[in-house]
Amino acid sequence: MSQLQAKKNKKKSVHIRKGMSDYDSVLTAYNYLRSNCSTYKGWQYNWGALVYGEAQYSGYARAMKALCDAIGVDCRYVHADSKASNPSHQWNQVRVGGKWYILDAQSGGFLLGSQT
Repeated sequence: MSQLQAKKNKKKSVHIRKGMSDYDSVLTAYNYLRSNCSTYKGWQYNWGALVYGEAQYSGYARAMKALCDAIGVDCRYVHADSKASNPSHQWNQVRVGGKWYILDAQSGGFLLGSQT
């Protein structure tokens, strides 16, 4: 098993409990990432966020995707387009309660808006 997979499994087993709702599982993963990762421009991948606790936008979004995959919650990685005010920003869409929400762990946005 890779070091990254071992880290994801450890974080999942320590914080996510059997029987938690998707909402509570995603909130726990989100809070874990917000509490244990700081912004650092050098890490663009989930490795930096999950192993070293440092990442930029893409690292946060990829780490959130990896954590959601590990807990079995539908999650998408989203990259801003070239016309956005910050074209390099990335975030996630997560499916909770049958609806898709925006989640931005780096900027502090949890389950913003919804789409069915």
